[in-house]
Amino acid sequence: MTGNQKTRCLIGVAIGVAGLLFSRHYSGSGAELIHSHGANVTFSFGAYYMLRLCRLPRIEIRRVNAAYALFGVSAQEAAQALGLYPGTFDPIDFAANTAGIAIAWAVDAWVSKRFATMADQEAS
Repeated sequence: MTGNQKTRCLIGVAIGVAGLLFSRHYSGSGAELIHSHGANVTFSFGAYYMLRLCRLPRIEIRRVNAAYALFGVSAQEAAQALGLYPGTFDPIDFAANTAGIAIAWAVDAWVSKRFATMADQEAS
């Protein structure tokens, strides 16, 4: 992983943490929705990028990384449903977690493509 990729991943983790903090203190319109599911979306977003920093097998492949992240956040939700993990189980959280990972995957693909295009332009 290059320094540029690490920086992008750290920014992704920071966005996830900032979104998590924002979702807990938000008090505008749609506050109930943000409080209920915003944390799941932003945590999953950050988890995707946190896993990109790890040296897991084949983690450099975006879809494998997304699968690892989805497994982790889904396992946490399942543990809540079984009473093994504190928190309130809400089946909609599975969709919110999936949305957060899908957004992270899309952002990762778009940013990677932009950086590749910029590198190609600089090389020519």
